[in-house]
Amino acid sequence: LGAGEIIEATLTGGPADRADLHLTATVAELDWNIHGHVGGGTQTVAEGLNVLTADYAFTPSAQGEWFVLLRNSSAAPIDVTVRLELYGAIAWSGWL
Repeated sequence: LGAGEIIEATLTGGPADRADLHLTATVAELDWNIHGHVGGGTQTVAEGLNVLTADYAFTPSAQGEWFVLLRNSSAAPIDVTVRLELYGAIAWSGWL
């Protein structure tokens, strides 16, 4: 990720599904969250700021689209390794 860069991907699923997210950055400057947009607002499910690693098991509270956001909060590029394990019918749409 470039300095200050944000990327986002979509997960589509519901309460019978799960996505296990594992992140590792080269420096502790990674911000991440999982969020939704119900009724035009933003609902943050989980979040980490200025982390080196993150592990989160996400089970959607309702059927719909959920978003995984990564942001480089540093002034220099960083490398991020992402491992995502999907269970049930949840679908990953990739980085936008």
